[in-house]
Amino acid sequence: MTSTGRTTAADFLAVLCADEELLRAEFDAIVDANWDAPPPVPPARPGGPDRRPAPVRPPRRIPRPAPGRHPAGRGPARERSPPRTRP
Repeated sequence: MTSTGRTTAADFLAVLCADEELLRAEFDAIVDANWDAPPPVPPARPGGPDRRPAPVRPPRRIPRPAPGRHPAGRGPARERSPPRTRP
C-alpha cells in the first residue's frame, strides 16, 4: 500500500467512526442478523429465592475390620497351614 492508500484508509476509518449513532446502529444490525435471540428466562421455582439448598453430608466411612478378622465373604487375611497330624 502506498502512503496515499494509508491516508485514504485512515480517512475512511475516521469518517466511519465519526458518527457513533450510525456505528452503533450498524453494529446492532450485524449482530441481530447473525445471532439468534437469547432464550427466555425460565420461571422461578416454587419455594421462592429464600429456599435453602439441602445440606451436604460428608461421605460415609466404611468401617475396617479389626486386625486378624476378615469381613464376610472374604477369606482370612493370610493363608493357613494344614492341620498338624497326631503321632
